[in-house]
Amino acid sequence: MKVAVLFVDFPDAAAQHSTRREAALGLQETEERLERYSYGKLDVEFGVRHGWLRAEQGYRHYLADTPIGDVGLAIDIVREAVQLADDDFDFDGYQQVMVIAPSSHFGGGTAQGGVDTDEGPIARSAVTNSFRLDEDANTVGWSKTAAHELVHGLGLLDMYPFDRSRHNQPDPPTNRIWVPTSFGLMDLLSYFLTNEEDPRLAVTWYWPDGTTSPGYVDSLQYADEMLAWSRWQLGWLKPDQIQCVTDKHTTVTLAPLADPGQGTAMIAIPVSESKLIVIENRRKIGYDTGQEYTDANGGQVTFPGLVTEGILVYTVDTTLENGDLPLKVAGDSGNGLVDGYPILTSRQSVTTHGYTITVISTTPHTTIRVTKNPQ
Repeated sequence: MKVAVLFVDFPDAAAQHSTRREAALGLQETEERLERYSYGKLDVEFGVRHGWLRAEQGYRHYLADTPIGDVGLAIDIVREAVQLADDDFDFDGYQQVMVIAPSSHFGGGTAQGGVDTDEGPIARSAVTNSFRLDEDANTVGWSKTAAHELVHGLGLLDMYPFDRSRHNQPDPPTNRIWVPTSFGLMDLLSYFLTNEEDPRLAVTWYWPDGTTSPGYVDSLQYADEMLAWSRWQLGWLKPDQIQCVTDKHTTVTLAPLADPGQGTAMIAIPVSESKLIVIENRRKIGYDTGQEYTDANGGQVTFPGLVTEGILVYTVDTTLENGDLPLKVAGDSGNGLVDGYPILTSRQSVTTHGYTITVISTTPHTTIRVTKNPQ
């Protein structure tokens, strides 16, 4: 996958750092992420044009509504960036264009449509750092965002709801909170209720003077290993790594999804012509180990990825579109709420769509029993 990379700033949001510094915040890690997610099957090549391209208008001129209701930099900035770069950049052979705005002023990202170049049309584009920050900040890494937007160009859908009201939570009881959890690169979301000081949410901050302080996170959104379903869609899982279960009683051993080797990486249970149950084995390896973060004062912390190793079960409805919850964690009736952290450990089970999935063992290669319930 060849991606042309352009850097753009604005008269009223000018970069105060070089494009090489901006690139160092995520470009190499984006490449590594995508190639590791693919188990080495995808070769990512970035063609980089360094130097900030100054947009002709202030950033507000390029804003447009996004499907999630926010306003961000849209396709017009991609078109102008290509026009500004076309005299000294050869777009021949590229499948996508990625425009990067300064992360000191912008965050998040959006996938965009096609763009014309002097060398011909390019079918897909993306903007990394597309939403104006409330206030300017230190530059921050953006590899997950860039990887997320680029795989939209390969066909993957957003798994969070564009209509945020679909995931409204009732007020929690005293001293308890709703904790959002996200799995995979495309953000399979759910929420569970727990104590404010749940030890699974504990983190330690390390300060430049050598002191430490305890804290708690209020979300779990760094279990970033790409879902087995997404990897199957992109052809990164081989057919013999997937076991399709249709018997009433089946026992399967699942290899760790992040590093399955030649083992079974995904169980698929057909429910109808358009719906299925997917089961995968998540371990604290690869991109499920968490995310390191440094704040403006030099404090460092590692936000957790998985807080428990085990089995993730979710349902797929292939009739649903982007942002319309095509995937849901098992036990989610559609509002995002689930009964406890979604990872199943030894002797735990979940029932969905007439099947009960039970974890027999929780070693790295985990044994699962699938039982079709009597109707």
